[in-house]
Amino acid sequence: MSALAGHTLAGWERDGMVGGWAEGTALVGAVVLTAAAGLRWRVRRRGARLIALARTVTTRYARLLSVKRKQLVIHDGYGNYGLQPWIDHVDYFIDNVILREARSLGLDADAARTGSKLRPALTRALLATLSQEEEAGTGSVHDADIISGEHYETLCRNLLQEQGWRVETTPVTGDQGADLIAEAQGCRVVIQCKFYSKPVGNKAVQEAHAALGFHAGDWAAVVSNASFTRSAHELARANDVVLLHHDQLADLGRLIRQAEARA
Repeated sequence: MSALAGHTLAGWERDGMVGGWAEGTALVGAVVLTAAAGLRWRVRRRGARLIALARTVTTRYARLLSVKRKQLVIHDGYGNYGLQPWIDHVDYFIDNVILREARSLGLDADAARTGSKLRPALTRALLATLSQEEEAGTGSVHDADIISGEHYETLCRNLLQEQGWRVETTPVTGDQGADLIAEAQGCRVVIQCKFYSKPVGNKAVQEAHAALGFHAGDWAAVVSNASFTRSAHELARANDVVLLHHDQLADLGRLIRQAEARA
């Protein structure tokens, strides 16, 4: 009986140990699964907060981003578009504007760094928000609407007149570098209009500066559908020439005041 009892006790202990290990293993597995689920939830929440921030920041800067897109997406006239400068700018905006703000808010900006799994979702959120903002806007001029340089000048003149500027169109010949002369509130701006399929360079800035003196203006401006070279920006800052996209003509007065403050 004692042997049987001992055997039974030994078996019971063995069975209990095995059962304990099984229960322990199941418990550890449940803890691991719970931890994994919690981690996934935190990752999703972190991603959702960054994407929400991307939408908010893009909405705030939608107008400027729209101008940058129009300047940087270059159409060569043959149905081809150069997208790389715009793609690079989107990455720059994410890294230096959205993620900078994310860090200031205590969010995990590294989760959306270049090459991360979250980065494409952040980029899609930015582009979708910008598209929505552009569709909601009105009165924007698109390159496809413009058929010639003269037509572009007319569009720029109309945009200025809508903002209350008195605009004079210079003769086609002998304009001395000026296409339009706009006046409002005692400010006379000599404007050169450039409808280009590539970045505008120094020559346009030099011509606008020369026209400033010839037409007795207070400020000179070069307006274009395209971007401007770095050299053109440097020359413009040194010569009181404002460089802008035609969508910024609605803010010409404010841009002139900003330039005066920097001068």
